[in-house]
Amino acid sequence: MNIGFRRPTAPAMVLGAMMLPGAAPAVALHVRVAGGLRGAPLFAGACLAVWALAGGVAYALDRPHGSPVAAVVVITAGVHELTPPTM
Repeated sequence: MNIGFRRPTAPAMVLGAMMLPGAAPAVALHVRVAGGLRGAPLFAGACLAVWALAGGVAYALDRPHGSPVAAVVVITAGVHELTPPTM
């Protein structure tokens, strides 16, 4: 079943929907610590750029390898979530 996630706009929509709500507290903290709104767009843009780069790399790695590599990535992420620094 193809639901259209290979279209160029779909990753951008997913990026915005999933990452912006999580980045909002970090942007608010940056504004509070930096003492003004001037750096907020640059900070938010940098966050989005990092996530876009990570998404592009994940997309490139997923294409030729398929399910076995995806399984390793999911298992690795799960193990990482159980390490003491992330708990």
